[in-house]
Amino acid sequence: MNSLEWQVESDRWGNVVISPPPRSRHAEYQSEILLLLYRLMKDGKPMPECPLQTSVGVKAIDVAWVSHGRRKFRPHDPMFLVAPDICVEVESPSNTHE
Repeated sequence: MNSLEWQVESDRWGNVVISPPPRSRHAEYQSEILLLLYRLMKDGKPMPECPLQTSVGVKAIDVAWVSHGRRKFRPHDPMFLVAPDICVEVESPSNTHE
């Protein structure tokens, strides 16, 4: 079965926004950032593709790092309601600065 992993987010009005899957280079950058955070930041956990509820909808964080202290108080929500300590966006050709 072939499938494409589309990125699904929402806008400030709750409308679903579907983006094409990122290019393979995007995943390489995510991996490198994850490895760096894992190696350099000992008091937490790096994670890829984390959903975050924001004031302008649900956004997918390319790479996040969450301290053990913040993780301890996070309920088992389907998404982060409070931003992780570090959020990294890997810029894609389709991204705008907005």
